[in-house]
This record gives sequence, structure tokens and C-alpha cells, in this order.
Amino acid sequence: MSGCVVAIYARACDSLDPTSGKAQVFLLRLLRISESESMYIVTKVKERGTYMAQRKGRDQKSVPWRSLITSVPLWATIIHSLGNNWCIAFFFTQLPTYMRNVLGFSIKSVSSDGSTGD
Repeated sequence: MSGCVVAIYARACDSLDPTSGKAQVFLLRLLRISESESMYIVTKVKERGTYMAQRKGRDQKSVPWRSLITSVPLWATIIHSLGNNWCIAFFFTQLPTYMRNVLGFSIKSVSSDGSTGD
């Protein structure tokens, strides 16, 4: 939640640089961290950004979309997840109706019996 607040505030200030005055003061107050901790975070972010910029041209690999789309295990996982979610939704919505109409249970009596532990 605080990350969303910080992102909105930084966007509103039109400053995504954490070292700028307003954003840094806001971060220090919001996150309750010391100035040395704040500077440590800023230097590590800058180091990471420099590293990623240097690496970007060399080792960038593309996503193997063809292999993903033709992957049988991936499709099996997707179909299983969809079927599982559909079954859970179906049983949760239809079970009370089945218990009332077919089994003849009164939902009120079943719920009160279950809550008393009898």
C-alpha cells in the first residue's frame, strides 16, 4: 500500500528520482528510515541500474513464445487450473440448492446444528 502511495506521489511531483528533495523527504517520513539508509538504497539502485544498462545489450534473450505456446505441460496446467476453479465455483454455488431440493435438508437447521457442535 505504501508503495502505491509513493508511486502516486512521485508521479504527481513529476520526479521519479529518489534523490530529489521532495521525494526523499517524503520517503524518509513515510518509511521512517534514517538518511544513511536512504542513501544506501539510492546508491544500490543506481548501481543496479548501471549494471542492467551495461548488460542489456550483451545478454538480452528473447522469450521463447513458440516453445511456450506448443508446450503440452503448460497447456495441461492451464486447463487443470481452469477446470479446478470452475468446479469449485460450481459446487459452492450449487451445493446449497442440491442439499435443499434433493436431500431435503433445511439450510437453516443444518447451519444451526453445525454452529452448536451437536
